[in-house]
Amino acid sequence: MYELFRLLVLAYLWVVAVIFSIYLVIYLITSVINQQSKLCYHLKLFFLYYTFTMAAIIILPVMLLRPRNVDNCSLICWVVRQLPSSIDITWEIRRSDILAQPEGSVLVVNHQSELDLLAKVNIRELITRSTLIVKKEILYLVPFGQLSWLAGVEFVNRKNSAQANKVLDDCEKLLISKNIKIWVYPEGTRSYGKGMLQFKRGAFKIAINAQAPVVPIVISPYYFMDYKNNSMRSGHGIISVLDPIPTKGWNMDQCDEFAEMVRQAMVTEYEKLGQELTKMQQDSDWLNVKRPMRLVK
Repeated sequence: MYELFRLLVLAYLWVVAVIFSIYLVIYLITSVINQQSKLCYHLKLFFLYYTFTMAAIIILPVMLLRPRNVDNCSLICWVVRQLPSSIDITWEIRRSDILAQPEGSVLVVNHQSELDLLAKVNIRELITRSTLIVKKEILYLVPFGQLSWLAGVEFVNRKNSAQANKVLDDCEKLLISKNIKIWVYPEGTRSYGKGMLQFKRGAFKIAINAQAPVVPIVISPYYFMDYKNNSMRSGHGIISVLDPIPTKGWNMDQCDEFAEMVRQAMVTEYEKLGQELTKMQQDSDWLNVKRPMRLVK
């Protein structure tokens, strides 16, 4: 038994060494090639997913000891933040105090691109406890999907109403019994510069059924990404946490109305942040200032 354990430990360390070596190679390549090229753009997005996968493998022993524990996700995000990144984006988080409130809630976040993963990394440790709802297709991305499952991510099959409702019911129970915050992208897909898409009902069904507040989180437009030409430059993102919106007094017949009310509040903030960043880009001092990787307000 001891020999088997020793071999498993050695195999784990060997795997970590190999994947970290590959990580360093990708990091160096993305740091030296033309930053405006399509190759660099796609390599950086691959690098982003690879970084998350590597972080999950690094803490794999912990996740195997406590599978499906939502705190595993916090640990992955912490590891990612310690690693160097060739994606030169700084983040500013406003009204972070709202995220520290202990009660359960539904966090609704706009979904623009793969970079939303970085936004989540920078905000995740400010949230007491939370889990994420994503589409089931991600579960089949090997090994990213399986590691996400161990991290406590919830997968919803949008083509199967019965299964989708069960996942929503399970999330509602987590929210009520354990005060866990439920992180949802209500648009259901990335907008890629098309503004804020229409919201799906799932997040708001959870909130209304549990009579829990909805906390809108608005990520500013990614002005530094050119979706048409597949290029990315350095930039600054603002994550604005809005006041919680109570669901008391709302019922399921008003779900669509409630969802649209939340969406309008988020669209207003999204456009406001876009205008602010457009104005700031005209200030050479703002463009050239050295900002911390994350500023929490």
